[in-house]
Amino acid sequence: MDNEVFAKNIKNLREHLDLSEQKFADLLEISRSTVVNIEAGKNIKSDTINKLCDLFYMYSWKQLNKESIKIDIDLKEQLANHFKDKTSFVTILNTRPTLGYAIEFRVFKTNFLNEFRETNEIRKFISEKFNWYYKSMSKKLNTMSDLLEIKKNTFKGGTYVYRKKQ
Repeated sequence: MDNEVFAKNIKNLREHLDLSEQKFADLLEISRSTVVNIEAGKNIKSDTINKLCDLFYMYSWKQLNKESIKIDIDLKEQLANHFKDKTSFVTILNTRPTLGYAIEFRVFKTNFLNEFRETNEIRKFISEKFNWYYKSMSKKLNTMSDLLEIKKNTFKGGTYVYRKKQ
């Protein structure tokens, strides 16, 4: 087993689930420090490896140790459906995602942000398309300059418009 590749893949899967280290630990019924060690590529106990393989049932052991792993956009929904009888899993997996996750892993999969949009348009789109509501968005959107083009709104002073970087 290549601990570095495995660690990178597990961290990538956790991030695609939009789970903090603590929520991921709760899901697996392990400690947060164990999650930190897993993602650092440190020695992992076999029972923890088994829990990870059970959670990510759609990936073979070989895939989890491959340099590049393809992660489905609906991974969270797949897991919630697969583990629907485990109330604790469903509760954790069905929490509203962070705005950063919603933009990067959901909105970017559409063409919606291919043109500049105001905050209220983005809020409405996310609410109608994904049934997630975010009250405060501007502050977070303004920190996403690595993913979004941000410019002053020429029609409304003091506001900005956003689009996916081309």
